[in-house]
Amino acid sequence: MSHERLSGLRRRRDGVVGRNGHWGRGTVRRCADGLFAANFWTAGTAQDLTSDGPASVLVRPERKTVTVSPSDPTQLRSSVVLDLAQCGLTVVSADPGVSASATVTGIRITADTAERHGATLTLTLKKS
Repeated sequence: MSHERLSGLRRRRDGVVGRNGHWGRGTVRRCADGLFAANFWTAGTAQDLTSDGPASVLVRPERKTVTVSPSDPTQLRSSVVLDLAQCGLTVVSADPGVSASATVTGIRITADTAERHGATLTLTLKKS
């Protein structure tokens, strides 16, 4: 889809399309439940999520948890590192190869993506 077409779709009843195209990322937030999807073509920040390089990420907020699901769409990276600027989160569960540590502004998530062939990994965090 072209940048011009995406610009025309920025606000819809069911979601908000974020900055896309030449900014190095594409994002969508579904208004009904807050689901946030981001594709990063390069390192960058989209709302409260920062990626160290190419990545596809879903952030699904629920009542008492936030589930983060990163993957490496290039299938070339050994890891994906994300910073989620949400404080007060603690790990409930994590797929093998996914770790998280607190930072000053939120939580840093590291996902081992080597030999995963683009598969999505999952981390569930509890809101305090």
